[in-house]
Amino acid sequence: MTFFARQEAARRKTRVLLAYYMTAVMLIVCAFYFASRAITALALASAGSRQKVAGELDGAGASFPVLAWDPFWMLVTAGVSLAVIGGDTLFRRASLAEGGAAVARSAGGREINPSDNDGFLERRLLNIVEEVALASGIPVPRVFVLEDEPGINAFASGFSLRDSAVAVTRGALERLSREELHGVVAHEFSHIKNGDMRLNSWLLGILFGILVTSIAGRFLMHSLRFVRVSRNRKGGGGGLVLVVFLSGLALWVIGSVGILFARLIQASVSRQREFLADASAVQFTRNPAGLAGALKRIGASGYGSAMRCANRSELSHMLFSSGTKLSSLFSSHPPILTRVLQLDPDFTGD
Repeated sequence: MTFFARQEAARRKTRVLLAYYMTAVMLIVCAFYFASRAITALALASAGSRQKVAGELDGAGASFPVLAWDPFWMLVTAGVSLAVIGGDTLFRRASLAEGGAAVARSAGGREINPSDNDGFLERRLLNIVEEVALASGIPVPRVFVLEDEPGINAFASGFSLRDSAVAVTRGALERLSREELHGVVAHEFSHIKNGDMRLNSWLLGILFGILVTSIAGRFLMHSLRFVRVSRNRKGGGGGLVLVVFLSGLALWVIGSVGILFARLIQASVSRQREFLADASAVQFTRNPAGLAGALKRIGASGYGSAMRCANRSELSHMLFSSGTKLSSLFSSHPPILTRVLQLDPDFTGD
């Protein structure tokens, strides 16, 4: 398979996974729809019991059509869900309004430029960035060095070509050859050109919106002790306690299951974008050996690709190599050996 074919295969798999992701979100909204109607029916029945007008309100609660289709109810349910998810996504984008440079600085990056660099290694990095920018046809991004990172790693950040930045660890500068560093930088340029950070921001925003529903459910269940205090003081209220508990339980269960599947799909999307970036890097450099060599050095290195910065978990989806020990299902990157074999099929693992 050619590297152009691998790029298309990665894009095709990404589209399929994104369709799964949107389907999962729609199923979560549907679950909230039916859960909210069931809890409403219970609340109506509870209200009728408390007011001792069972002949009127109990009948309304019992006959409330839980499984019936109500377009207006679905519109409200979907609107509330999208407001939570969309609000977090917009907040996340606003927090990164300064662009890729802000992300690089948050990881401890120091910007370098032709008039202000620290010798041969940094001048070599600037030359490589300019070469790859010319080969990929995108503007030269701002360049940062992560001085306190001995591991071999790098990342690209920015929502558009105008605010993008590339950050490379000190370990990568000192321990990679020129062609290996060339492959790593080309890999990061692919993330910029393909808009991977923008894609990740939307996926993370949706994921956090689902997480908020789970947190809200736990909050409702914990709030039961206050409801019990109020019931003991005023008498009655058993129906209210049940409604609050079931509301919290529904939110917590739906949110928790949603988080599980959303993270699985998000990790799968991220792995496909890494395959795409590897294939695009070969297109930009015309040299698969450089990128394969960088990956082999990470696999054989004592430091590997581990990061020390405080926000390394948030950066994991942007890094050249995650350096984490999560299970393969939740890992944001494919195994290094798998990536190497796509670049160098004759590699024996030594």
